[in-house]
Amino acid sequence: MQTDLADLMKTRNTTSPVKGTDHLYLTAFTGEWKIEGENAPRQDGGKPEPVVGDELYEWLDGEYFMVNHFDRRSQSTHFTGMGWIGYDQSSHSYLSYSISNQGFLRIYQVDIREGEIQYSGEYERGTVKLINGRNNMSIRWEQTKDEGKTWQMLCDLRGHRVI
Repeated sequence: MQTDLADLMKTRNTTSPVKGTDHLYLTAFTGEWKIEGENAPRQDGGKPEPVVGDELYEWLDGEYFMVNHFDRRSQSTHFTGMGWIGYDQSSHSYLSYSISNQGFLRIYQVDIREGEIQYSGEYERGTVKLINGRNNMSIRWEQTKDEGKTWQMLCDLRGHRVI
């Protein structure tokens, strides 16, 4: 296993970076966003909780990676962190890495279209979509606990661009 990881890191660290063809689509998401919506109903059978927060999408200098900072609050949770999307030359695909204050490190396969980013992970998936003239967005995350047979909502959010 360590040899495989070492080979992968060598490939990633020695291959010249490229910008994938979908990089241009990411630019439409840049800016500051105010977020509101709701989290999934609590495990104890409670009602969905309202969520408010902020998101920031910006290019890292060089525009190889789109960086996303998020800060969301509900009555029972404060969920903050950051992620980044970039083209991974070794797998010839877009990947996203995300870390949070709750200790999670998530890696997602990413599909980018004009006005839409889809994240696919082993236990979570999400869609961020620009709507109504690109100054509004919808954000929906789902999770599975049965290897993708059924999916349940994690959060259903809306955002509007501030800057």
